[in-house]
Amino acid sequence: MLKALADDVSAAELVPGADGIFVVSADGTPVFSKKEEQRFPEPGEIVARLRARPS
Repeated sequence: MLKALADDVSAAELVPGADGIFVVSADGTPVFSKKEEQRFPEPGEIVARLRARPS
């Protein structure tokens, strides 16, 4: 993910969760939640969602 977004992302943080929680947020806004979507993201899905966010 960092390679794909190298020009747009300066840092990433991995925060351990409990009970299989997997959430990707950007600037405090959730981009993907395994709990809400009841699935893992497809390959490239998170990068696509990050790119689709308004600037």
